[in-house]
Amino acid sequence: MAKLSLGLDIGSHQVKLVALSQKGRKLRLDHVGMMPLPAETIVDEELLNSAALVSTLRELLAKTQVRRRETAIALGGRATIIRHIRLPAMSEAELEESLAWEAKQYIPFDLDEVYLDFHMGNIDPETEQMDVILVAAKRTVVDDYCAAVRLAGLRPVVVDTLPFASANTYCHAYPEHFDEVAAVVDLGAHLCTIAVVHRGEVLYSRALEQGSAKLTDALQRQLALPYAQAEAFKTGDVGDGLVPADVQRVLEEASGEIVTELRSLINHHADQGGVALERLFLSGGAANSDALCMSIAREVGLDAARIDPFRSIASMHRGVDKAALASIGCQGSIAFGLAQRSTLDRLQASKDRK
Repeated sequence: MAKLSLGLDIGSHQVKLVALSQKGRKLRLDHVGMMPLPAETIVDEELLNSAALVSTLRELLAKTQVRRRETAIALGGRATIIRHIRLPAMSEAELEESLAWEAKQYIPFDLDEVYLDFHMGNIDPETEQMDVILVAAKRTVVDDYCAAVRLAGLRPVVVDTLPFASANTYCHAYPEHFDEVAAVVDLGAHLCTIAVVHRGEVLYSRALEQGSAKLTDALQRQLALPYAQAEAFKTGDVGDGLVPADVQRVLEEASGEIVTELRSLINHHADQGGVALERLFLSGGAANSDALCMSIAREVGLDAARIDPFRSIASMHRGVDKAALASIGCQGSIAFGLAQRSTLDRLQASKDRK
């Protein structure tokens, strides 16, 4: 059986790490950790300060004492394009041959500037059409991230996308909802991603290029709060658990645009004839904001639950940092999904596609 990759979620503010091992269908948690990135290391999903990222990765690896080197990372936002299309049923080899031709119709980039990959979904026996997910990632962005990961002493073997990593986590953590249609929303500082999942397949995915940093900025600007206090109020990380009324008001006002956009993107799937949503799960640092979670739930019309990526773990290594595990919580969703990827899911397979 192939080893599992080290899951590394490189966000705009923090790096999250999860390492798992597998025995049969059961997973054991071996390592978990999280470390902040210096400001403006990553802006709009582009790596601007490679040295800062490399230094942070090395420090995180030393802190968590991870020896595994095969690594899975994920990209999103402007760095990637994801298209859900329907094609006549064909074999994987046939789709490989026609990939470039199909991609030209749906990918708004010069194909020489991207890495291409695809996922084959279900086949409708009546129409003999199959669902296909086309993914394109900008070569320069992929290469920059992979170069930094290598300089930190790791070996990138998988480059995934953020919504698919979230979907992996949801499917493992909540097997009891396998037959239900769920929206899995990751709320990042500058990017929110959505995956609609049913029976292990991603039916629909979208990204919103704004996030919870907007709430922090509003608190700092309107209430003259220092950054650390604004962040604490946003996530509810305050000693007595009580958020002042003026803080609550600012959070609700600032979250309005984000919530409206998310509702539109989430509902678009059903509006286009997709099956109705039955569940709503939230992850990412902003999922700790009660104000934002309640606003999203109210707008979408479903109860919102914070994802617990680790709820279905069979066991934990005795060296796992319990404090780090409690701290990372639903912020570990992307890293957990990446940590389930096999080291045989080779990056070069998609790099070789022209």
